Amino acid sequence: RLNPHQRIYIVVNMAVSTYEAVRTAEKIINVSRHFLNKNIENLGYVLDHDCIGQAVRNQVPFVHRYPKSSAAIQVQAVASTLATGDLRSEHVKEGFVARLLRIFG
Repeated sequence: RLNPHQRIYIVVNMAVSTYEAVRTAEKIINVSRHFLNKNIENLGYVLDHDCIGQAVRNQVPFVHRYPKSSAAIQVQAVASTLATGDLRSEHVKEGFVARLLRIFG
């Protein structure tokens, strides 16, 4: 049954850069607000990464096969944001993944 008050979230997938992911989310959120009068909340993004295709070919989840990859870290960040409900957290802000990559390389 459709609940008109239920929250809607977005995760941008396969973006080529953090900038593209953030801009894509902003555009979808703005269009939804303007034309549908519905708020969508940004959970974050997962950038395109070579390890995803490798894992798919091997039929293994990429977060298990490549747990230190940027894509796996981004999935963990999205999951953490969803679990905590803290949409103002660092997980959804531009630059968070870049900081993680500097730490975990």
